[in-house]
Amino acid sequence: MKYFFSVLFLFSISLSISAQTFAPAGAKWQYTYSEYLADGYIEYRYTHDSIINGKLTQALLRTEYMYKWPGVLDTISSGFEYVYSDSNKVYNYRYGKFYVLYDFNAQPGDWWIISGFDPLMGCDSTGKVKVDSIDFVITNSDTLKRMYLSPKDSSHWAFTGPVIEKVGCTSYMFPIVIYFCGAVYEAYYGPLRCYQDDAFGVYDAGVVDSCNHIDVLSIEDNPPDVLNVSIFPNPTSGQINLNTTKRIEKIELYNCVGDLIRQFESDNSVYVGNMRNGLYILILTSVDGSMIVKKLIINSY
Repeated sequence: MKYFFSVLFLFSISLSISAQTFAPAGAKWQYTYSEYLADGYIEYRYTHDSIINGKLTQALLRTEYMYKWPGVLDTISSGFEYVYSDSNKVYNYRYGKFYVLYDFNAQPGDWWIISGFDPLMGCDSTGKVKVDSIDFVITNSDTLKRMYLSPKDSSHWAFTGPVIEKVGCTSYMFPIVIYFCGAVYEAYYGPLRCYQDDAFGVYDAGVVDSCNHIDVLSIEDNPPDVLNVSIFPNPTSGQINLNTTKRIEKIELYNCVGDLIRQFESDNSVYVGNMRNGLYILILTSVDGSMIVKKLIINSY
């Protein structure tokens, strides 16, 4: 009997959220974003409706708000993304057609095809994600489905954070590349800072002091290559060599979503050939505490 009521309760929750609309009036997302010597955030904002291939879509204007070393505040609007929702699925427009962005009907084990994007030439144009698990989260008095996803079949593309109904992915709205595939776009997307719309209110992930915060000091106080480090070869298939004017005490290797993969003792060379192909981050710390961050591409096969 308890099992029956639990199933009935979850079913009632799924019915109550099945009519959620993605990107309604006032919808706005802000994601942390950084690239070489630049730091800030990307904003997607619903601006108008547009009919594409017979579908009524919501146009989301992408704007970058960046602080660039050595002291330039810049605002760049870089066009629109087009999305629409139907039957508890969200679609986005790429390559002249619509792809499923999020499927909130999906259950653990289900999967769908996602689209990549043009700047990463050499990568597959599409990928696959599968649902590992689901739960529900209460936000602003709304009960929302939350999905935990992972790449399927060695997909170049994935979502690197949970996906929440109404809100979208908590790392970045669209799939990002997770493996090296012939070219590198040196940028780092996410996590989600804030989402809001007129009816829902504000969802604040609490990752920065304010939704539109730009960390000026992180760029201004970190001039390029304070340790005068060179790393070669890069890309590498195994061994990398370090040249520096200061003795390195610690070398840390992180993946592109910020997980510490390995820590090395001080040395002029380290072996990384047993790592998966992809873009990595090296943080080098000298004996006097100076630090420098370097990007490393591993392409071992």
